[in-house]
Amino acid sequence: MRAFFLGLLAATTFVAADHGKADADLAWFQSEIDLLAKLQARLTGSPTHNILIAHIESSLKAIGFFVQSDTISFSYNDPPVVQPILAVHGQLQSIQLAGAIPYSGTNLSTVTGKLVNVMTTNSSAATDWAPAKGAIAIANLTNTALNFNTLFGTWSTLPVPFPAAIGVPAVSAVGGTNLAAAADAGVRGVVYVWDGISTELADAQYIPFQESNPAIPGVFVATSKAAEQLVAAAASGSTGTLSLPEVRIPNVHSRTLYVVVPGTDKSLRNETAILSTHTDGVNALEENGHIALLHYAKQLKAHPPRRTTILLFVTGHMHYGQLVPAPQRATNVWLSAHPELWNGTVGKTAVFGSCVEHLGGVKFVENLSKNTYTITDALEPEWLFASSSSLASLTQELWSGVEPNITRVLNPNTGQIPQSGEGRPLLVAGIPEVSLVTSPPWLLKIYGKDFDERKLINTEALARQVLSFERIWDAADQMGASEFK
Repeated sequence: MRAFFLGLLAATTFVAADHGKADADLAWFQSEIDLLAKLQARLTGSPTHNILIAHIESSLKAIGFFVQSDTISFSYNDPPVVQPILAVHGQLQSIQLAGAIPYSGTNLSTVTGKLVNVMTTNSSAATDWAPAKGAIAIANLTNTALNFNTLFGTWSTLPVPFPAAIGVPAVSAVGGTNLAAAADAGVRGVVYVWDGISTELADAQYIPFQESNPAIPGVFVATSKAAEQLVAAAASGSTGTLSLPEVRIPNVHSRTLYVVVPGTDKSLRNETAILSTHTDGVNALEENGHIALLHYAKQLKAHPPRRTTILLFVTGHMHYGQLVPAPQRATNVWLSAHPELWNGTVGKTAVFGSCVEHLGGVKFVENLSKNTYTITDALEPEWLFASSSSLASLTQELWSGVEPNITRVLNPNTGQIPQSGEGRPLLVAGIPEVSLVTSPPWLLKIYGKDFDERKLINTEALARQVLSFERIWDAADQMGASEFK
């Protein structure tokens, strides 16, 4: 019976749906993308982030749901309207910077000191910060190309290997920057010189966002001219002033929204399923997962689930370092606040979970020899995780995403790096999960006002991913808890 049911689900594709409804759904998907493109960056607690949260809340209420919320409070770093500045004393022009490490410079956002070169011959080697005590350090950072075929664990041999990939700045920055160690050594500020990356890709990357208010300022440079200027200035014993033109606003509030949809099957009254995403981000891809949850919310209202289902829209992802200790993430704040909805000791047990992130992203091509980074019509390969072999099989059967005939299901329990995104808290909590967190190199890039972010998303691919999730969620609602493990 289960095989027959799954076969029916797999045959139910977006294309095969009623054409009028399909067109209406595509139009609605596009309207949500349009809103994100208009809002652009939605950093945690920012005015644009609040607009999106209000939109999600009103949409859920319009469907007919009671919306609950939790509020977090934190010190908000209002992003500067101008780039950070590194002025070398004795030079007429400032050195061009690509961006700054989010929330860095907590103790002092403007510092002056001698420029000291602590760059290593191999950027993977540990940096010796001691020579830069009391100074501004010049360090190096390489955007290392990644091999997704060895980076991730899998449940079986991939049907088609991942294509060759360039470096993902978010991954490189997490492993390659260390402001805490620099501050401990008495360094006043750090300028990281990128290599292995084009100027366009490096510009305005919001990385690494996982830091918890680094005490000293950290910035990036990416042009060869800027790198040459820095090395020459340090060699001549020059001093410089590093300024982060930002405003820190205390006691800013942001809300996590959630809806509890009661199940209809009394035999499952002690079980829940958690379907989640986060709402803060920096562009139309990071984050657009709410689109899938809102679309499914309409179905849940029309056809209530057997098992109580929680729709969770988390805040705090873009600054979770201030909210929870490592290696926790923003979803852990909600999990800690509501054990009665998932952990089985004081209430219901979550037997299935799913986190939706980064739908429909397009692919860019980088040419380092020409220093170009250009958009294409191709799509980014998916990072699609399933926490058990049974869920991997389910996903393999029902998924038809950015590459309709190719589904790569990854194993979050193995691999060289932990599962990315807000699906990981579900995994660590012991909740069987299927989550998407595709991460292109431009994922954390803040685009300028003159860039149309609608170009970043392929609406048809997004629709295929949303409906793939819905097939999995519908199937999961018909399965027993033991089948997820």
